[in-house]
Amino acid sequence: MYETKFGEALTNPYKYISMKKITKFKDNIDNYTQAVVNAAEKNGGIVDEKLLNGMRKKSFAMSAGFRIIALGFSALMLGVVIPKLQHKMTAKRTGTNAAPGLREFEQTTKSDEKKA
Repeated sequence: MYETKFGEALTNPYKYISMKKITKFKDNIDNYTQAVVNAAEKNGGIVDEKLLNGMRKKSFAMSAGFRIIALGFSALMLGVVIPKLQHKMTAKRTGTNAAPGLREFEQTTKSDEKKA
């Protein structure tokens, strides 16, 4: 498993692998193994293909759920919260409730309408 995660860095003495990364990976493996053991105890102490497939599906669903939540949070922040904050900051700084780049455009549009 370590070779899959860290590749040739395990056998190459000139490559550096952070001890923190190795410890984190080991802890993740330990946690997953403990989850399989706990699920096996609920299954009568039997670890079979059905149990492992169930664990894999549960893990995939959790991962997909976290990704969807992260995507939704990012969309909310980028699409709603940040633009509202920018608008409030611009209004506070300029004293007007319009975008500074649009002010000149609106003035030219009004002057064009008066000419017509």
